[in-house]
Amino acid sequence: MNEPDRTGNLVLGIVFIVILFAVFLFQIVQFSLGEIILEKRSLKPRVHFNIHSPHDFVKDYQNWFNEHFFLRSLLIRTQNRLRFKIFNKSPVPKVILGKDNWLFQAKQNHPPEHPGYFSSIQPFTFSELEQWRIALEQRQQWLQKRNIFYLFIPVPDKSFIYPEFLPDFIKQFYANSRLEQLVNHLQRYSDIYVLDFIDLFRLHKRDYLLYHKTDSHWNDFGAYLAYCRIITFLASRFSMQVNIAPLDISDFMIKRPIMRGGNLARMLAFQDRRFWERRVKLKPVIPGTWKKVPIPSELDVSRILRPLIIERPLPALPRTVMFHDSSGMALRPFLSNHFSHILFLRDWSFRFWVKVIEQEKPKILIDVIAEHFLYRRKLSNPQKLIDTPEDT
Repeated sequence: MNEPDRTGNLVLGIVFIVILFAVFLFQIVQFSLGEIILEKRSLKPRVHFNIHSPHDFVKDYQNWFNEHFFLRSLLIRTQNRLRFKIFNKSPVPKVILGKDNWLFQAKQNHPPEHPGYFSSIQPFTFSELEQWRIALEQRQQWLQKRNIFYLFIPVPDKSFIYPEFLPDFIKQFYANSRLEQLVNHLQRYSDIYVLDFIDLFRLHKRDYLLYHKTDSHWNDFGAYLAYCRIITFLASRFSMQVNIAPLDISDFMIKRPIMRGGNLARMLAFQDRRFWERRVKLKPVIPGTWKKVPIPSELDVSRILRPLIIERPLPALPRTVMFHDSSGMALRPFLSNHFSHILFLRDWSFRFWVKVIEQEKPKILIDVIAEHFLYRRKLSNPQKLIDTPEDT
């Protein structure tokens, strides 16, 4: 071997060692400080060796390593960007690229208990509608025995209010809405109070943009319209010493800052400026008189539920509990202006928290559920509600 070959091999060897060392060093830093996670999900936690089950350790470690290998997020981001730029296709099955840079959520509906629509959309059967009616009436009857008013609020999805921005091949799957089916069924066969925003949103969608273009949730305008309907309805149901009315839109400063894309844009695992948008922010001109109250220890609810208690010293609507999914988060600041005491709980499982209700002793219970969660086949209740005789 001549001298140039030996020098070249030496250089290649040094470069190879430097690369290996750099990868090793990057892994150490990454595992110590945590990788910037671009995916909208939780990655597997680090596994530890268990002498009693070495086979399980090897399998778990392989799964863990596959989610934490060198530059994983960078590679995912690059692949997603290429698929989007070259083929104009969504790189994530849960996100649909709509018209005019609109993004829509699309979940697969594999097991019956998982929410889903679009690719697996199908209307309710009459039996499924009856299951929902019975479950909701169980809640209502249990509450009525305790003199608690029950209000059920299904929230329309963005795709139902703005179908014109869906891809043309998707629209045919959305001809039958489970939201309209359930509302019509309850109005025909039940005395449950259902607050329906469908016509309200269709009427005002030309006046205001009601949903974020790159997020699955309504914006502050959409939440504001819903809040007005809720307060107006409840004020008509309860005799108050003073007039309770929603704040006028003129009572808010309207800001429209340009912000990065919402939760659907983040699911794409890259932040393309195409999905930056002006976000609507409604800020009260005069700060509200309500205040946050510490969560009592005896309430015993997880912080995952984002519990919040608000009290207002001025005359207001009676003590209330509201169970809601993420769509209810935008309602909290608006509704807080009108209740003497209100407890908010965010729960995607839509459980009926009997112990919380018994502890809080509200006069009003509000259930808020987003439309896509209607694709759960069954709304479950605690056995305590099911076993309670109707005549007790």
